[in-house]
Amino acid sequence: MKIADRLLAAKKALAGQKALTDQKALADQKAQKILVDQKATADEKSLADKVAAAHKKALADKIASERSSTAPLAATARLTASYMALPMRLAVCRSPFDLWREQARLAHQGLMIMQSVAFGRPMVSPPPLP
Repeated sequence: MKIADRLLAAKKALAGQKALTDQKALADQKAQKILVDQKATADEKSLADKVAAAHKKALADKIASERSSTAPLAATARLTASYMALPMRLAVCRSPFDLWREQARLAHQGLMIMQSVAFGRPMVSPPPLP
């Protein structure tokens, strides 16, 4: 019976080794899957970082081009010219309505200039009033 006991013990040991080998293979498969998932996540993060960097650079370029624009300076020059011409235009007024019309013209022109700068539209000269 000793041989049968040894044979049974050998079978149990072999079955234990096979189970251990299967567990190691399963652990290796899980580790490989985790590594693949981590690599995919790292690739997605890298791509997202590249897109964010490109967006940030585009925004910085847009802001830089807006700052270097001469539109606000030209608008200020127009508004200053309008204010400088106001005394001459008021001197020509012959009635209170003419005075009011000149003030309204100046206010309208100023608002249009400010709006063109605020919304980034080019300033178009208003049609001359008769």
